[in-house]
Amino acid sequence: MENVVDIKNVFKSYQLGSTEVHALRGLSLQIRKGEFAALIGSSGSGKTTLLNLVGCLDEADKGEILIEGVPVKNLNENERSELRNKKIGFIFQSFNLIPVLNVFENVEIPLTIRKEISEEDRKKKVMTALKDVGLESFASQRPDQLSGGQRQRVAIARALVTEPSLILADEPTANLDSKTAHHIIDLMFELNQKRHVTFFFCTHDEKLMNRVQRIVKIKDGVIES
Repeated sequence: MENVVDIKNVFKSYQLGSTEVHALRGLSLQIRKGEFAALIGSSGSGKTTLLNLVGCLDEADKGEILIEGVPVKNLNENERSELRNKKIGFIFQSFNLIPVLNVFENVEIPLTIRKEISEEDRKKKVMTALKDVGLESFASQRPDQLSGGQRQRVAIARALVTEPSLILADEPTANLDSKTAHHIIDLMFELNQKRHVTFFFCTHDEKLMNRVQRIVKIKDGVIES
């Protein structure tokens, strides 16, 4: 099975006031195509730093990260943005929806910078993504008219709409009640199986950990198991 992500001996440090924080210390990891994998670790273990590097939102100090064989460090800012837009979808704990836009417009956002996609194709892709998450009849509603679970479904549709190879999720069930969290986990797993999209997410949620194919444990900036 080919790798969607290859991380080779990556280091990342931050300056926090007068202290240098070593977030990642020579971390290596492969994420295979079609995986449904969870990243776990205590607060400060390097989880968010790792997700930000894989998502091309930040750059490593040393080491190499390849997304579908493309070395990220060789790309300029525009090329990184393009890679992020075409290959990676993001699901956030706090949904990150734009309140003044309706559901359709929120999901459409990542496609609006893709000049090669016609308006008609954009509409088709958005409605397909909304249908996949069971929200096609909510297209004209605004986020404040939706429940937490429905908002997270909109966020999942937005992550799916570009047909990415990889979806990164940061605590995707943390702001949801137990029953809704179960539904969201079922939905993500179903999309993983149906669309063969790779999912890689940070979580503390036992329910989610019980469903994944692989648990990656990070401690003090390195993969422990």
